[in-house]
Amino acid sequence: MSEVLKMTIPGDPEYINIAETAACQAASLHGMDVERVSDLKLAVGEACRLITCHGFEGWSRSYDITCSIDEAAVTITVKDDLCAHDKKKDEKKRCPDCPNEGDIGFRMIEVITDEVSISRAEAGCRSITLVKKFR
Repeated sequence: MSEVLKMTIPGDPEYINIAETAACQAASLHGMDVERVSDLKLAVGEACRLITCHGFEGWSRSYDITCSIDEAAVTITVKDDLCAHDKKKDEKKRCPDCPNEGDIGFRMIEVITDEVSISRAEAGCRSITLVKKFR
């Protein structure tokens, strides 16, 4: 049996914690061990930053997160459907180490998840899908 959780998150950095918490709580409720949940939290947070912030002059207006859970794994997709990154980044909201392209963050996700892929639509919108297996 699989479950699906879908959310639209405001692009402001304060909301990344909501995505991390929701994905981790769902995984934990389905029996994922603490170490894997911790990895998942890091991966989801970085995926959200890659979609909403890294490589853009402004924060995105919003982005979508889909969390699918089955008996084998948690699959999370973070997707920017609007391609609108026009929320001003002021100094209080800026990522402390915001890279221009986000390659380091993507490499980190590759290391701590079982699978990861990134895609770009013609308009430049990005989507990141990551998989963390239960065992």
